[in-house]
Order: sequence, then structure tokens, then C-alpha cells
Amino acid sequence: GLSDRDFFPPEEAARFRADEEPVLAGEVVREQESHTLLPTGVTLTLLNTKVPLRNRQGDVVGLVGVGRDITERKRVEEEREHLIRELEAKNAELERFTYTVSHDLKSPLITIKGFAGALLQDVAVGRQERVQHDLQRIAAATDKMADLLKDLLELSRVGRMMNPPTDVKLDK
Repeated sequence: GLSDRDFFPPEEAARFRADEEPVLAGEVVREQESHTLLPTGVTLTLLNTKVPLRNRQGDVVGLVGVGRDITERKRVEEEREHLIRELEAKNAELERFTYTVSHDLKSPLITIKGFAGALLQDVAVGRQERVQHDLQRIAAATDKMADLLKDLLELSRVGRMMNPPTDVKLDK
């Protein structure tokens, strides 16, 4: 014999009553999500199922409802969605980084390949003065490639390595 007004503030009881109108008209409501503000100030997310309660003549005289607290589940779902968005952003950033690194690593290879071809031509026609120049350019390109790879490996360790602890003097 009790109603929502017996348990909740008037505004919330009126909202609940409006939500229950279809059930009181004979409809069954399954797994309807709602939010309830507790007197403590905490908002719960509920998953409600409501069915009409009928007398022997079949008239609706009330309703029976079950609300399952899914607040924690919703919080976890929102956190998961946030983490997925973060992961997608990091993957996009990684893709851009990979593209840039790939481009930077190709540059020395193109130089090496070009000057190796020039070196073969210079050796074939006997231009000894150009051979030294070609070899220097190839060596410089391999040094650049080695530096890029060293920097890339160092960057890959950033998140996994810790600097060893050091003592710090706090006095004057």
C-alpha cells in the first residue's frame, strides 16, 4: 500500500510515477536504465524491470518492480571506454611516429644506394678521385643510420629504465 512518495523526495517521486505510468496502463518494462539520487547525495544507476500487478478480475492495481544496482558496472564501462579512446589515440600517435622514423631511416639508405651505384660507375671508368668521395658519403650515411638506430633504441627504453638512485645533499 505504499507509494514512491513514502520513500523519496516529492520531485523524485513524481518522476518515478511518470516512469511507471506505462506499467500501470498494462505494459511490461524490461531492463530500463534509470538514475536515483540517494539522500546521501550519491547517484545510483539502476536497471529496472517492472510488471503490472493485477487483481483477480485482471485490473491493474499496482506494479512490481525490481531495480538492480549497476552503478559500479557503468563506472567500469565508462573507464573502459576512456581507456579504449586513450589507446586509439596512442596507436594513432605510434603510427605517425613509425611513419616518421621509417622516412628518416630511408634517407641514409637512399644515400648509400645512390653512392654505391656512383662508386661502381667511378671504378668501372677509372675515376679514382671520385671513389674516395663516394666512399666518404657512404660512410657518412652509415654513421647517420647508426645514430638514428641508437636514438631509436634509447627512446624505446625510456619507459622501462629507471635512473639509478643518487644521494642528494639537502644541507647548505
